[in-house]
Amino acid sequence: MTPVFSGKIENGKLRITERDKFDIYLSRFEGKDIDLIVEKKGLARTRTLRENSYYWGVVLKLISDETGHSADDIHDYCKAKFLSKIVMKEKVSGSTKKLSTIKFEEYLENIRRWASIELSCVIPLPNEVLN
Repeated sequence: MTPVFSGKIENGKLRITERDKFDIYLSRFEGKDIDLIVEKKGLARTRTLRENSYYWGVVLKLISDETGHSADDIHDYCKAKFLSKIVMKEKVSGSTKKLSTIKFEEYLENIRRWASIELSCVIPLPNEVLN
């Protein structure tokens, strides 16, 4: 997962929050072409590293442990079940990659509800997980 760095435009210049971490991350791309995306900060930003860690380390792991299927297979299943849409009369899976934090939490809630009802697998909320 690509980290998200925050900043602010001041006097026409970009000021990066946690500039030292940003510089360290950038150093791995030395001599390479990159894409840089700048967006207004807000509720529509994509899921965070913490949300992604909870999804893979708690949600998918618990379901994987319960069912015996790999976390990758459970991820594919949940995308097909909860994010699919119809395109040209065919059902296709959606992607979690670009979900906003709000849409990602809706997705997680659907998975937690399904796991509880169908698998009797209780998945703790993010604030209930010990760090």
